[in-house]
Amino acid sequence: MTKHKYNQGDIVRYQFSFETQLLTIIEVFELRYRILWSNHNGNGTVLMDINYLDDCNHHKLVTRGQ
Repeated sequence: MTKHKYNQGDIVRYQFSFETQLLTIIEVFELRYRILWSNHNGNGTVLMDINYLDDCNHHKLVTRGQ
């Protein structure tokens, strides 16, 4: 298994075209992350699991968690 790019508590920016959103890494699992996504598609805050975060160039680290 390769090391994850992000850690628990990290805040990551999602930017695609003119859309910018923030997500927070809640938990890190072997093959996926559990994230809290702010303003996901205008629906407020959404808790979801995501497995392609490490490979997607639309995501960039904003700040490391403690």
